[in-house]
Amino acid sequence: MRIYLLLTFIFCSTLVSGQSLKTEIDNTYNFKPSKLSRAEQLEKFPAMDKLFNKIKDDTAKYLPELRSELIAHGHNPYFYYDGSAFLLSLSDKFDDKQLIANVIIKADLEDLSPEMYTRMLNKLANDGVDVTDAALKILDNDKFSFFIPQHVFTVNQGYALTYILLPQKSMSYVDSLISIFKRSSSAAQKSILMTLWFAYNCKRGCFNK
Repeated sequence: MRIYLLLTFIFCSTLVSGQSLKTEIDNTYNFKPSKLSRAEQLEKFPAMDKLFNKIKDDTAKYLPELRSELIAHGHNPYFYYDGSAFLLSLSDKFDDKQLIANVIIKADLEDLSPEMYTRMLNKLANDGVDVTDAALKILDNDKFSFFIPQHVFTVNQGYALTYILLPQKSMSYVDSLISIFKRSSSAAQKSILMTLWFAYNCKRGCFNK
């Protein structure tokens, strides 16, 4: 009987802990960055720092829960980006990097820095992670771009897509680009063609399907 009660206590404690982190995530990420002013965004930082410091101070306990919440659906879209970036700062495991590439798709590009999103995916791709699906997400936004002051250069959608995908083997993304070409916007089609041109890889008659 005592053993049963002990196991029940452990199970309930774990469950409550998981619910607690989920609730804290939802209470912290209750905003849409693109709808807030810079000053209003800064007001959100202390709560976000508190949450991540809690995870950082006890990674053995909270990293598994963070992974679970990233995989889970239903959170604020911005959490999937910010939580992914935080996980990437704490873990160098390949499985975590692939998890990030898989879940960051749930983020809303309107809330993100195009440059940070592009650089994160490029880093993952250089580490051998398949970021194809996350990269294709930028094709939904014809105005996806960012400016690099040091080089006085604007990285448009096509250059961003190329920068993200080229570290991968072309076989991992060529078929995906071809399959979405005809249903893509004209701007996205130009980006696809640019990426295929830089990759020096296109199947014969690929756009005649």
